[in-house]
Amino acid sequence: MKTLRYHHEIADLTNRRFGYLSVAWPVGQKKDRRLYWLCFCRCGKTRIIAGSTLASGNTRSCGCLHRETIRTHAGSHRPEYRIWEAIIQRCTNRKCKSWKNYGGRGITICEHWRDFANFFHDVGPRPDPKLTIDRINNDGNYEPGNVRWTDRRTQSLNSRRWPRKLTK
Repeated sequence: MKTLRYHHEIADLTNRRFGYLSVAWPVGQKKDRRLYWLCFCRCGKTRIIAGSTLASGNTRSCGCLHRETIRTHAGSHRPEYRIWEAIIQRCTNRKCKSWKNYGGRGITICEHWRDFANFFHDVGPRPDPKLTIDRINNDGNYEPGNVRWTDRRTQSLNSRRWPRKLTK
């Protein structure tokens, strides 16, 4: 391996594992002067990858690890996900500005809804961007049967400050 045009010692990566990848053998250098290796991924695909990206930890799979992560957190780009995160925060995080009005009052989110996929399945997509999530029983928890998508006016009328409750 010392015949390569590097001025420093090249580590032999043969038979080493980096994340999902197993390094088979060196393939050669490209114009960028980096040594490339043939790698087998756990999912069955083969890739030719620069040794420097393997050693640095920047490449850990053929791309399947990223796809798995996207599937696991598939809803994280949705507005409902941000709403769900806010519910979790105000019910569980004492440092959250709204905690005293939620978790501090004993309002919780049911265990089933601690998983976003379950929450989204039960509540469904927000029908209109102007709607917010509202607890029907203002003293009740975030749980199936006690939440709805509603406009801000309806939600403001369904609060502790308002003497009458809406039964919509």
